[in-house]
Amino acid sequence: MIGSYLSIWEIAHRWRNVNPDKTDPADLPLNVQDTIRYICRGALDGYLALFNLVVMSPDGKNDGSHFRSEIRPYHASEIPPELEDTLYRKYDKEALNAYFVEAENLFSYCLTQLNGSNSSLDFPSFWTDQVAAFNTTNDASDDSEPSQTQHQVQPLRPSQFDKLVCQAVAKTLWEINPKITITAMAEHHAILEHGGGKLYTGKNTLRDWLSEVAPPDVKKPGRPKSIKPNNDAA
Repeated sequence: MIGSYLSIWEIAHRWRNVNPDKTDPADLPLNVQDTIRYICRGALDGYLALFNLVVMSPDGKNDGSHFRSEIRPYHASEIPPELEDTLYRKYDKEALNAYFVEAENLFSYCLTQLNGSNSSLDFPSFWTDQVAAFNTTNDASDDSEPSQTQHQVQPLRPSQFDKLVCQAVAKTLWEINPKITITAMAEHHAILEHGGGKLYTGKNTLRDWLSEVAPPDVKKPGRPKSIKPNNDAA
């Protein structure tokens, strides 16, 4: 099972179906170069958070036993210069293997790069299960069992992937304008075109998808209810 954090080097290779252990940093395939620069540009522009793999000994001993590792946010005040070097086609494999990116964050970044174009969303297919697991975890109740099924997620069907895209687009739009109604959101150009919503003509399909991520204040019928006279008095 691929985890939700991978190094920039590994993401760029897996994304383009290239073995990350078989390439030469001085002679990378062009599509891998482009993908490395795409990810690094996202980090440099502040869209992608960076993480480090930290190895430690919990008992304070350095005898080589009981070591464990964990992913931690990269807190340095400056972005590593090796990431900026990639914009000039200089690829430091060691550095690019040292900095990690998270799946959900990358998915959101990919959405922002559509920029009103008609191109389809480009996202590494090997990570769609992680985005699905993230979505499922957020919707689960606090008292639910730790999800064993998250590690058994099947490849997403096209409709499942489109649902995630529509919901991610809607979240972004609601952050900009939290007063958009669910009805208006379901008719928004970005949902219909970039999210693929126009493919789903069912009466409530888009509304049901968007209702799951709508702000509490807009989880109401799109049309205001008429005020009925109070007939409770005898």
